[in-house]
Amino acid sequence: MNPDVDAYIAAAAPLRAERLVALRALIHAIDPDIVEGIDWKMPVFRRGDRWIAVASQKSYISVYLRCEGGAAAVVATDPKLKGGKGCVNIADRAEVPLTALAPVIRESLYRNG
Repeated sequence: MNPDVDAYIAAAAPLRAERLVALRALIHAIDPDIVEGIDWKMPVFRRGDRWIAVASQKSYISVYLRCEGGAAAVVATDPKLKGGKGCVNIADRAEVPLTALAPVIRESLYRNG
């Protein structure tokens, strides 16, 4: 664990901090050797040149993936979710789709190319 990531999470609003902790735990469960730090003013979890990033926004959490089709698949699981090409935005009123995110995070960290 990284103290800068700890500080980022501690500074987030309580609901978003709880969600960031859950996402961090999921990422570490997928790869216990993941390297975490702060880049682009948000927590980034790296495996070699592959990465996942998470961010606390004004009223949602963003999960930045290296898996464009996967982001769309996660967004499709709940009409309360929004997203872009490689991003899932989880509004405070939506459930965090950990089950849907797990395979997409794995693919983002392990996919070749």
